[in-house]
Amino acid sequence: MTLLVIPFEAGAFPGAGQTVLYAEGPVPQLDTVQIDNSLGPLFVHTDVQLLKYQAILD
Repeated sequence: MTLLVIPFEAGAFPGAGQTVLYAEGPVPQLDTVQIDNSLGPLFVHTDVQLLKYQAILD
């Protein structure tokens, strides 16, 4: 497990304001992103969507 912590001094960043869980493993086809919002969890898993969240987290 990798926990990323962004200090307040870094300022605003893409993805702020929502909880994002990027689950990845040895089988890339099973990777998924869980986004928590006021309506409940949202799961994304297409290659295009995963690339966007990889870029945000990198």
